[in-house]
Amino acid sequence: MTDLAHQPESAPVSPVHPGRLKLLVLAHVLASPAPAVAFLLPPDMRYLPLIWLGSSVLVAQLMLLAVWLGLGSGAISVRLVTSAVGCAWAAWWACLPQIVLQDSAERYPFILSTFLGCVAIWAGVFLAVRRYSAELRLAMQSSAVSVRRPSQFSILHILIVTAVVAIVLGLARGAEATREDGSGWNYWVATALTLVTFFINLYCAVWATLGEARVGWRLCLVLVVALLLGVAVALTSNIQLLGWWLFAALVLAMSAPTAIVAASLLVVRSCGYRLVPKGGDPAVHASA
Repeated sequence: MTDLAHQPESAPVSPVHPGRLKLLVLAHVLASPAPAVAFLLPPDMRYLPLIWLGSSVLVAQLMLLAVWLGLGSGAISVRLVTSAVGCAWAAWWACLPQIVLQDSAERYPFILSTFLGCVAIWAGVFLAVRRYSAELRLAMQSSAVSVRRPSQFSILHILIVTAVVAIVLGLARGAEATREDGSGWNYWVATALTLVTFFINLYCAVWATLGEARVGWRLCLVLVVALLLGVAVALTSNIQLLGWWLFAALVLAMSAPTAIVAASLLVVRSCGYRLVPKGGDPAVHASA
């Protein structure tokens, strides 16, 4: 009988295509100047969709930083430092038009603190998921990484979805109600609605692209949810009064970060990473 105590340990697991992750990071670094497109365009309403699209790239990068901070495999100190550097880099490009046109960077601290706060809040939820529900692991190349599991929805899931829908509808109604009351609350309510919308889209994108099940129908569902939430945000802004083409452009701009995040996380998935429930498949090893 073979002595189990003397069986060799399995070799450390490495990403299937580590070069893809480096190319992904490089692509986002090169795309960072996208928000500065406002500096190159004349002050004309016709160019608003391009400005919104540039901002969508920045939002997607902040969302990915939150995923890295909350679910990444590196040491927490490394994730904190790199996330802070990423926020500082994104804030610089967001402020560049003002710096060039007005020779002033007075808004940089405010924008940087806003970016840091958003990433921290979003990452906090992922840290809770990592602690109590699931974690990002690197699957062995020899294991079946696309395991079909039966879809199970508990009462807790239904309550969570109901609560999320109630929050979104409440914020949307609050933004509508405070638009003309002169209290100044409209800005904060609309901002909260936008941030909640982006986080819902981010969480759904992670669920769709990094789950152990097949991503096809999940990805379609995520894109539909992103479009519907984009419609909710666009309606509260009354942008349709300026033209329905601007309304459609804003809906697409609100959905674009989700598409960028999903595409980026599909690259991560192609390298063998999966979001595995606690106590999941023993053939899936924690990445080093």
